[in-house]
Amino acid sequence: MRALIVLFLLLLAPLAANAQTYCGLPTWMGSVSNANPNTTYPSRGAAQAACNSVTALTVDPTSGGWFARVQKNACTLNVAAKNFTVTGTIINSSNSSNCGSTFAASGTKTATGWAFTGDACPAGSTWDANTQTCFSSDACKAKPALGPTFTGGASPVACVDGCKFSAPGNACVTTSSGSACVLTGAKPTGQACAVGDAPPIQDKPQQCTPNGEVCIKPDGQHCMSASNGRQICWRPGETGEKDDGPVKQKRDAGTNPIAPNLQLPSGDNLQPSGPPIQSTTTNNNTTITTVTQNYQTEHGTNAGSSNAGESGTGDGSGKEGDGDGDGSASGGENCEAAPVISGDPVLAMVATQAWATRCAVEAGNAAKVTGDIGDCAQAFTVEGTNANAQQLRAMRAQICGDDTNGNKRPDWTETNGTEEPAPGEGDDEPGFVAKTFSLDNLDSSGFLGGAGSCPQMGVVDLSFTQVDLSNASWWCPFVTMCRGILLLMGFFISVRLLME
Repeated sequence: MRALIVLFLLLLAPLAANAQTYCGLPTWMGSVSNANPNTTYPSRGAAQAACNSVTALTVDPTSGGWFARVQKNACTLNVAAKNFTVTGTIINSSNSSNCGSTFAASGTKTATGWAFTGDACPAGSTWDANTQTCFSSDACKAKPALGPTFTGGASPVACVDGCKFSAPGNACVTTSSGSACVLTGAKPTGQACAVGDAPPIQDKPQQCTPNGEVCIKPDGQHCMSASNGRQICWRPGETGEKDDGPVKQKRDAGTNPIAPNLQLPSGDNLQPSGPPIQSTTTNNNTTITTVTQNYQTEHGTNAGSSNAGESGTGDGSGKEGDGDGDGSASGGENCEAAPVISGDPVLAMVATQAWATRCAVEAGNAAKVTGDIGDCAQAFTVEGTNANAQQLRAMRAQICGDDTNGNKRPDWTETNGTEEPAPGEGDDEPGFVAKTFSLDNLDSSGFLGGAGSCPQMGVVDLSFTQVDLSNASWWCPFVTMCRGILLLMGFFISVRLLME
């Protein structure tokens, strides 16, 4: 009898081992059992967490000593039954003698349980089957606009915590290898994310297409890879020629490149470098098609003097240009479209952050903002004393200096309607200060001034003779005339400075 028991245990041992692990992986049924599917949980969240604890990769014993590897899928809620179902997809199989040998296999595994009490979602929200989360349209709409943000897809839409963000005013660039979009300033739509909506890509200076031919920046600029390992940036729709060391990059409309003058004034010659880069940009429902071709000098000399390139490592550093050396700014007047700034990467980042902060302030009804923070030729005002409002004022001062209202007058010369004139200074209307200017207002003391007496210049020794200027009758009238001329010039210069 004892021998029979020992024989039974020996036969059972391999089955028990196989029921637990194989090649270091737990079995499907063992992992499901450890997740306690037969327990009734006090809330939907607790039941979902228990279901999610099923191991991601398991094995399932099959006939003949084979083991199928099972990849767990997401747990799905059965709203009516108030429980969860988890499925697993069989991806391959192995025989019992070799863990490393895998063979094609298919099929699915299913387990249901993890019941719960209470409501599936809090009041005011509904269960979203796509994201397997509770969704509230009001909570979605209350989220702030996105800062510098990208997606790696071809649609200016991102999914944040189950909430769809859209930025129709921003740009997507598409090449033969794929697309990249900038979503700076994207706002919540109040809609739940759809299957396939991309997660946001943040905390990056730029996002590139899969093969790296084109990178898009938060301000919408396109940076095309150059043959020297660097990149040259362009505004959407911009065409022309730009140089960076021995590289000349030419961007033309359409799909066929137009060669520049291949013979340089220096005597060096340009040669095409690499295939042309075709790209399509969509911005505000407008489609722009361009082709960019790199050229390199035959002898390694500079292709030009603009030096418009920057580092192509994705760190956002380096000099940036727009072809003629001058920067430009557009957009950002309201929260519908982000500002587009070229020529100064630091200014572009400051303006973009300021725009995002401004829109977040307005969304929370914390302050009212008028004007474009990056356009120093326009008036700009912020109402409010909170931290965001103060940050906007500081950023405006950083961009525009002492002329924060853009009227080309230093702020210290401005009046705000509350000034009171001093006695004898013009009329009594608040906000206006009148002052009559004359030579009497100038300080005539000091050099060439004094009490009006003729200065004693003494005797001048000219080696061959001596001249006594103190006794010269023409000297005093001449010096007096010079004094008047200098005072008059100072008067006009002073008036001009005060009137600028």
